[in-house]
Amino acid sequence: MNLITELTFTAPVHLISEANSREHWSARGQRKVRQQLDTHLAFLAALKRRRVQLPCIVTLTRIGARQLDPDNLANAFKAVQDVIAKTLGVDDGDASKVQWVYRQRANGKRDYSLEVEIQAKEVAA
Repeated sequence: MNLITELTFTAPVHLISEANSREHWSARGQRKVRQQLDTHLAFLAALKRRRVQLPCIVTLTRIGARQLDPDNLANAFKAVQDVIAKTLGVDDGDASKVQWVYRQRANGKRDYSLEVEIQAKEVAA
C-alpha cells in the first residue's frame, strides 16, 4: 500500500455546537452517525487505497453561515475527529501520532461543509 504525505478532501457535513444544541438525545446521536459516515466515505474516496504517513497534522475547517467561539468549535469537531483518527489507525488523543488544528470560515449562507487537510509531519532524524 502506498504512503502519501498530504491529502485534502471535503465532506458534506453540517457541524454545529453540541454544547448549545437543545435537542433530544436520539436526534443528537443520529447527527453524529451521519457526520461520521459522510466523513468516513469522503476520506476513503480521497485515500484511494493509500495510507497517510504518520505522524501527521490534521487541519479541520468548518464552513458555515457564521463562526463559532473556540470552545464550541472544538466541540463541533468531536465526532468527525473520532472517525478520522480511527481511519488513520490512531487514538485521537495520541499527540505523538496526530496533531489536530481547528479552523473555520464563515460563508454567510446556509451552505455547510467540512474541509480536511492532512500533512505528514517532518520527523527529526
